[in-house]
Amino acid sequence: MLLLAACAPADTGPTEDQIATSVHLTTSAMEVEDQQPTTEPTNTPEPEPTEAPPEPTATIEPTAAPTEAAPTQGPSATPLPDDGRIIFNTDTTFTTIKDQIEENSANEYIVNIQKGQMLSVFIESDGKTPALAITEEDGDVLLAASKGFTWYLTNVQKTQDYTVKAVSEDFTSDYILHISTPIDVVFDSGATAKTYEGILLVDDIIDYKAYALKDQYAKITLTSSAGAARLYIYGLETQEEYVGYSDDATTWELTLPASQTYLIKVLAHDADTLYKLTVEFTN
Repeated sequence: MLLLAACAPADTGPTEDQIATSVHLTTSAMEVEDQQPTTEPTNTPEPEPTEAPPEPTATIEPTAAPTEAAPTQGPSATPLPDDGRIIFNTDTTFTTIKDQIEENSANEYIVNIQKGQMLSVFIESDGKTPALAITEEDGDVLLAASKGFTWYLTNVQKTQDYTVKAVSEDFTSDYILHISTPIDVVFDSGATAKTYEGILLVDDIIDYKAYALKDQYAKITLTSSAGAARLYIYGLETQEEYVGYSDDATTWELTLPASQTYLIKVLAHDADTLYKLTVEFTN
């Protein structure tokens, strides 16, 4: 399973109206490079903690990219339809594709995402990691392979097909491709906590996103059968990794440093597992 190291927060991060595109560069000797946001932040009213944040108007890149470590095992190929179209299984919001790529080639997949959803695409490998390329239905390039990104996160402004490519240069590789639409954590009326339960197969990743206010107290707890799942937590405005994959964490508690959306990933470690995730924000 891929491991990610922390990235430093920007001096001035984007607002929730400009929720970030987040990226991870490949593990094969790439150095972290600072990048400046393409959109200046603006002041927006502070939302209530139990309400979803406003829809973004732009997609930006973070100021730095975390580094990656290799997953613990190589994937085997996942059968796909001849046209490469990905359809999430019933009642799921993600898919895990295990595939191989030859040198100087590209593997192509098509996924339909609905307006208002967030799209997360993440690729990992135990060797050199292919770069991601993403194209919109009308042919506009959302992400060029030349950037070398292996994680891309954006909000979808209209319902359409996206073409996702894994692109190699002078190498062959096995890889795992994760495509997901993070689940909105919405508390019931008057509640300060929400619990989700499910099952993950080995190498699966399910994403959640939760909005909370600065100075609220966060407590996130994950339990799983045989302890086979772990957390990853990332702030979209501060662009900070609060819980890394290498932390091997199942709990997180913190007085929150910013009003923002927190991306919460649950990862199956090295076995199929049942899991229970509880997200709690209190004043």
